[in-house]
Amino acid sequence: MSIFCIYISKKYCNVFLHSKLPPMHAFHSHRPLWHLRLSSIALWGMLLVFLLAMGMGLLAVLHASVLAMKGTIFCVCLVVALALLYRLMAGSASCPLCRNQPLVAKGCQKHRKAHQLLGSYRLEVASSVLLHNSFRCPYCGESSRCLVRERCVAEEDS
Repeated sequence: MSIFCIYISKKYCNVFLHSKLPPMHAFHSHRPLWHLRLSSIALWGMLLVFLLAMGMGLLAVLHASVLAMKGTIFCVCLVVALALLYRLMAGSASCPLCRNQPLVAKGCQKHRKAHQLLGSYRLEVASSVLLHNSFRCPYCGESSRCLVRERCVAEEDS
């Protein structure tokens, strides 16, 4: 891997010319990255708790169990709370390149490189964020790392 160093007033910036990793975009600040990760956790949590609530509800109906019904009601309340958290966080998490929200369902056309998981673009983005620490935006099709871009500040000599 060859490295090209640029000298900027006693500081070095490393620019990788030939890297094994594909070029990816990075976030400008921690805030949209934090919102993207939190909304991904909320989306998967919402899905799993919803499936648990459906199973407990079926169990409560078949066995006429009051305890299972209370558990079902608790799971439904938890799904609502996770849905609110997801909606609040996903609205402010954006792609670093196109500035669209990759975890919000829109009526616009997706990029041809966009992938689906269980028929959903949002689940694909959420699982990629949590498992691979990168994602492909379903709207612009570009890969982005879940890292904040390093900044090289040029200092002027007095």
